[in-house]
Amino acid sequence: MLEASMSAGAETGQARAALALLAVRQSLWQRAGAQAIGALAAGRGTFRHPYAVVFLSEVLTRLSLDGPPALADSVMAFAVARRPAVAHYREMRALAAIRAGFCDVAADEFIELRQFGVERADAPALMRDCRATERAKATDARGVGGNGRMTGPPPAKPGAHR
Repeated sequence: MLEASMSAGAETGQARAALALLAVRQSLWQRAGAQAIGALAAGRGTFRHPYAVVFLSEVLTRLSLDGPPALADSVMAFAVARRPAVAHYREMRALAAIRAGFCDVAADEFIELRQFGVERADAPALMRDCRATERAKATDARGVGGNGRMTGPPPAKPGAHR
């Protein structure tokens, strides 16, 4: 019905935001992300109806906290690019970036939030956890476990054939 109303000339941003809300409530993450991006792209600085903002706020929050990390980060990057003055979008981008393992992006967004007068009390702890996870992944990638022992197969002896 909403898709039909869009083709009949309804306000695209509001209709897409409503479709995104329906999708996110059903955990249809890809569809929710696509519709949210469509709603953000359709808006020209402001939305004609307040419902689009309310719908998008729930969609972007749920996507950031519960959706696939890479998708959430991508959608939130678009949201911040389209609406850089919306502090809530920056906060959700920071949280999505942490979930996706992009600690530097999260740190940048937490710093930007301070310019809005918003400071999350848990930001330092979130950043510590993100950096610890980042270090653990880097260590695992080098083939060394947390106990300092090699986790992969032993190195081949010189001259030995496998």
